[in-house]
Amino acid sequence: MLESDGLDRWGPREQANIPSSLSELAEYAMRMGLAGLGGAGFPTGLKLGGAGTPDLLLINGAECEPFLTCDDRLMRERAADVIQAADYLAKLSGVSNTFIGVESNKPEAIRSLRQATAAAGSSVKIRTLPARYPAGGQPMLVRALSGRRLRPGQLPAEIGVQVLNVASLYALGRAVFHGEPLISRVVTLTGRCKHPGNYEVPLGYPVNLLRKIAEPDSDARDIHVGGPMMGRKLEEIDAVTGKTSSCLIFGANRLWPAKGDESDCIRCNRCVDACPMALQPMSLLEAARSRNQHDLKQLRLDACIECGACSQVCPSNLPLRDSFRAIKKEALICRTG
Repeated sequence: MLESDGLDRWGPREQANIPSSLSELAEYAMRMGLAGLGGAGFPTGLKLGGAGTPDLLLINGAECEPFLTCDDRLMRERAADVIQAADYLAKLSGVSNTFIGVESNKPEAIRSLRQATAAAGSSVKIRTLPARYPAGGQPMLVRALSGRRLRPGQLPAEIGVQVLNVASLYALGRAVFHGEPLISRVVTLTGRCKHPGNYEVPLGYPVNLLRKIAEPDSDARDIHVGGPMMGRKLEEIDAVTGKTSSCLIFGANRLWPAKGDESDCIRCNRCVDACPMALQPMSLLEAARSRNQHDLKQLRLDACIECGACSQVCPSNLPLRDSFRAIKKEALICRTG
């Protein structure tokens, strides 16, 4: 029987040989369970394995959704580790230019990263991004930092770019230099609670225990996972944290008004104006509801980044983002199942 010593600390670790090639690193990342911590949770090993020969490394530090501050705190307090990991990955990839994009409303993070860069003698450049949602969307980030454009469905590797979220990069560094698999992440606890903040949380940690730590107000029973734009209401009572659990918002129903009943589209074009990918969400919704694969392709559903901007501005309360997300998942299941 295993018995815990009750101490939250690492035991002795045998340091493995640091991977000396991108293929070795990709295999090592898979063994260590590394995955994208910014949203989709795509395995880091697969991303590195399919990187090809990039000439540019972009690190996404644009935490643009309201309420989320976990990446901001990570960049402020662990900047040296982030820079060390960036230099290592750039050298292994043969990349001469590395940029970390951080929004202008995070001056402490920008300062910490620049100080860490100077102290390490690193060539990593810190670039300030406009504090405008969704600055962290991959197509917008790539264009802002490199001037290159991603076509719908195109991967960054196809235009010579490797993109990693800053938390994913930090986890990669911990795995390489300290032999730590991905077993924890920083989670923002916020909303209507007594103890908001950012906490390093083991993966698989019960949400009910995090509720006790945050001490939500008596009327803040509902919990929202992720930001208000791309997140969702937590339905499962016995839920646990996962690799993409970046934020828990307590009492979300009191923080932003619930949407009214759905009504007919009035063709106001607000969703078109709000879409950062210049799509036609109202036409996409019609195609999604009719399962019209031809129209979905013509209307470039694959270019949708599911930012939720269209849903937020829709006066008819149409479930635009949720419909696009569902039809994408349905198409994926049909292809793989």
